Amino acid sequence: VTQQSESLVTLLTEKGYTVFMPFYRMAGTSADVSEACKKTDYTRISSEGWTNDSGNTSFSSAESALDFIKRNRSKYGIDNSKIHVIGSSAGAGIAVGLAVRNPADIDKAILLYPPTDMKDFLDGFNSGAYDNCQYMMPALEDYLGSEIDGLSGTEKEVTDNSYAQKVNNNPSAVPPMFILHNTYDGVVPVQQSQALCKALNGNISGTINPDQQYSYRSIYHCGSCSKGSLYH
Repeated sequence: VTQQSESLVTLLTEKGYTVFMPFYRMAGTSADVSEACKKTDYTRISSEGWTNDSGNTSFSSAESALDFIKRNRSKYGIDNSKIHVIGSSAGAGIAVGLAVRNPADIDKAILLYPPTDMKDFLDGFNSGAYDNCQYMMPALEDYLGSEIDGLSGTEKEVTDNSYAQKVNNNPSAVPPMFILHNTYDGVVPVQQSQALCKALNGNISGTINPDQQYSYRSIYHCGSCSKGSLYH
């Protein structure tokens, strides 16, 4: 739990929101979490599925948290039609996955510098385009359970965690998303947020032009006004 997260929880609760901030499992062994939450990879998550009240099998800690919220909505006074997800960095990657896989349950998503595309990471590392993001490689290899240069990009663990193309296939099926990403991010390539932004408009190969441009930032709007995304 970071100071940023604690500040955000305080802000939201003061505004009247009911906030849940679940812990999630981490890849590798160096993460500052309990032993039970360490050494997680795609294979472990996939083999530790559980069945929710609807009889659907889930492999995600986030989906487990979502199911808990839905089952306890009366206890906490939650309006099920207005469940929002928010996350930063790895948490934003989890949030976008939750929104894409469970669009009927998520009303909106707020994503702060999200890693959203495992296939893009593979392509970028293998081509040398993401040499400035080498910090991410060990964590990705821990999660994937193999070295990146040994993957083709068609593996299930890769495609399951590549969301831009999934959104592009049916952008109207996903909830509105607000995306904030620093152009000079040296950990998560900003191109991933740009691709997701374009995918929300149904044209992942297209271009996006800023609605408002300043010396220090640009604001882009993706999709229709009623169901779209802002990419900063």
